[in-house]
Parts: sequence; structure tokens; C-alpha cells
Amino acid sequence: MTTVRRLIALATIAAVGILLAACSGGGPQGDLLERAFKKDIQKTNLDFALHFVDNGYPNHITVKGPYIDHGATRLPSFDFDVSYQLEQYTFNGEVISTGQNMWVKYGGETYEVGEDVVTRITSGLKEDAKRHPHSLKSLGLDPARLLQAISWKPDEQVAGADSKHVHARVNVAETLRLLGRLSKAQGERGFSKRDIAEGKKLINPPAIDVWVDKASERVRKIAARLGIRDTSKQVPPTYKVAITAVFKDLDGDPEIKPLQGGRPLRELFQHLGLNVPAAPHAPAGSESPATPA
Repeated sequence: MTTVRRLIALATIAAVGILLAACSGGGPQGDLLERAFKKDIQKTNLDFALHFVDNGYPNHITVKGPYIDHGATRLPSFDFDVSYQLEQYTFNGEVISTGQNMWVKYGGETYEVGEDVVTRITSGLKEDAKRHPHSLKSLGLDPARLLQAISWKPDEQVAGADSKHVHARVNVAETLRLLGRLSKAQGERGFSKRDIAEGKKLINPPAIDVWVDKASERVRKIAARLGIRDTSKQVPPTYKVAITAVFKDLDGDPEIKPLQGGRPLRELFQHLGLNVPAAPHAPAGSESPATPA
């Protein structure tokens, strides 16, 4: 399967969150989703899993732990147990953020990101929010067209809460147009008509399920599934993706404690055999200290 096809698949999955957050219309089910996704989840105990199969080879990423949102211009606080298996790469560790600093615990060692690096990331978030304040409607997109075949499913108990269950399918062509316009708004190439036509042939319309707390009308769980066909063969999808996110303890008060010091993060990347990422540059006028060499 070509890199282009994989990028189209991952782009479609990435759009799932945008689709749901932007959803409007679609009868009472769509109205419920619209109300639910307008309510921010500021504190939760997150249970996230992404599983995908590439030509028979399973891969996964799981993230579990407390989370506190500080808004779009500051990193959240969290204490996540993280596990992944991506082809030959594996990782089992803990990632901690206080919003001002971050640490990674792996193999009995603690690695520190550093307050200076986190400050630069935060400054970048603020600058990005100023440069790209685009809404979907300003880009000529109708959110109501992104989901189709919206329906009720039987109510369920999710994370200890009685929840309404809404099921829908993603309109692949509209989703790719959305991603293309968002990309162009940020100076990137976007998707051509040919890309969108190929995406419609390759991607089975992704299925979306959302469970909404009956009492508070807050989102309790999201699940998404998609498959990509190999149009050269009459076979089932060879690339499958499944995502679930469960939001527990929405009224809890998680405590996330900072760590003290740690080894440079670049040592962890070197240990894992990965390229050391470049430190983010401070925006013009920023007085953030330079990262030591």
C-alpha cells in the first residue's frame, strides 16, 4: 500500500474529532452531539486506544491516566501510562506533564523535557491560535454534511453513567475536502480532486459511535473504525484502524505531581534508536532561554 494511501487513511481518522466537535443538524441525534461537544472535558481519567492492522501486522498505541485541560494556548497536565508497538518499535513507560514541564519515565530512568522547551511549545500554541483562527463555516464548509446515516443505538452504561448511544458514518469526500481546506488555510497543498476521488475508492465510510451521559450531556466515549481497500485485488480491507476513547471520573479532582530533575530527553531518543527531534524555536520577541547543547 502506498504512502499516499496511508496518509489519506490517517487523515480521515484525524478528522473524526473535528467531525464530531463540529457536528450540527442531523435530527435529534445530531443536536445531542452538537450540545455534547460544546461542553469541554476539563478533567478526566482518560482511557485511549488506537489499534491498526497493516497487511496482517497488528500495531497499537494505548494511553491511560488522569488529564487536566488548561485551554488551547497551554499544554495540559497529565500522568499517562503509555504503551505502543509500531512495527519493530515498542515502548512501555510513563509520560507526565504539569503544563510547565514534562518528564518521561522509561526503563527505570527519568528523562526531563525542560521548562524552556515547554515554554517554547506554549508560545507556539499561542502564535498558532492567532495565525489560524479559521472556523469551518469561514472555510465554506457545512458541518451537517460531514456525518451521514445518523441513528440511535440502545442506551448503555459507560464509565458508570447511563448514556445515549449515537451511531453514524463519515462522508469521506466531504471529510477530505474539509482537511484540504484546513490545510490550504495553513499554507499547505491540500487535497486535489484526484486525491478525493481516490480516497472515495479506497476508504470504506468510517463508522463513528458516541456515548453521551444522559444526566450531564457530556461525552463519555468515542469509537471510530475504518478500513482501506486495495483496489487492485478483490480482498477485504488490508489496512484497518480502530480508535476508542473513554472519559472517566469527569467530576474528579486528579492530582498530578511534578518530578524533580531527570536525564536529558535526547538520551532516551538515542537509547530507543530514534532521531533526536529539533528543539522548537521561540517566536520572534520571545525571551525563552536556549536549550543547552
